[in-house]
Amino acid sequence: VHFQNENLIAEKDGQVIAMTPDLICMVDLETLTPVTTESLKYGKRVQVMGLKANAAWRTKKGIETVGPRYFGYEMDYQPLENLVAKEDK
Repeated sequence: VHFQNENLIAEKDGQVIAMTPDLICMVDLETLTPVTTESLKYGKRVQVMGLKANAAWRTKKGIETVGPRYFGYEMDYQPLENLVAKEDK
């Protein structure tokens, strides 16, 4: 998971599986509590989940405001459901 103040890009085996503006959330596997970027540390066991962003964030303006390119990533936004479908193949 690549993050700044928020989780921005999630990868599995080198493939992007979720990206901003869709939500990338982590849960501590021992306590089942949310894991923030501030509390994430090496060795913490977490489950990563992607949640579809509100439709307003998926508009052209929303993606310009909080999409991957806004945070310096050289990739275009791809909706979570498209990335998950690619992974399932």
